[in-house]
Amino acid sequence: MYTHIIKKMFFSKRLYVTIGILLVISFYFAYSMSKESTWIGIQKKLNLQDDYYWLPYFAYFQFFSDKIIIYFMVPLYLIFLSIQSSMFNQDNVILRFHSIERWWKQRTKGIILSSFFYSLTTFLLMFIIIVISKVIQFVTIDFMFFCFFAIFSHALGYIFFGICCNIIQSGVTKFWVSVLIVVAFNSLIDLILKGLHSNSNTHIHYFFLSYKSLYATIGYKDLIIVFVIIGVLFILNYLGIWILNKKKSYGVNR
Repeated sequence: MYTHIIKKMFFSKRLYVTIGILLVISFYFAYSMSKESTWIGIQKKLNLQDDYYWLPYFAYFQFFSDKIIIYFMVPLYLIFLSIQSSMFNQDNVILRFHSIERWWKQRTKGIILSSFFYSLTTFLLMFIIIVISKVIQFVTIDFMFFCFFAIFSHALGYIFFGICCNIIQSGVTKFWVSVLIVVAFNSLIDLILKGLHSNSNTHIHYFFLSYKSLYATIGYKDLIIVFVIIGVLFILNYLGIWILNKKKSYGVNR
């Protein structure tokens, strides 16, 4: 059963549309960064070193900027995740589980798998930008290590938003409504904190490493943040189970 759901997700039109939109964004950034005059302009504006080893990091922070994440990356991920949600909420699927906990845990497993797949896909698209814009020559071992860590960190962020959507859906019944609520929440938090202080870090920054700077390296503080996020995810997951148990019915999510 679960294999059928996974096949349905990875061969769906929504996935192809999602990847298509991300490809358009990638090619836009690749084109804008492909000219050496652009590199020189950025270097002068930000007063950076002339070795251009900061360029891969700049490509990362441009592609995963706050606005791109809030208004494109996260909504597209949740649209992709909606395939799984609609299938898990089918009566014949729900009846195969003997408890709410088992049903919820299977959904969470799907979210985790989808999150890592989506995170890896977005990084492959980012490397398309780096290759096309001829920035690949400036990629270092440090940057690759940064990317491996970021793939994991991004996946945790997507897991967070996926679980939040499932919890909200248990109250509003429609998945697309929960998507709008999550996007609105992200926008509101970003707007409020940026309004209070332009350098404020939001949950988006910690998930997607936006609090880092060019020439960023991974240190013990970043590992602590990741462990804190994992702890929050465990709490959030059990909160979802608790809410569903309070509903006393499988039908609450339909």
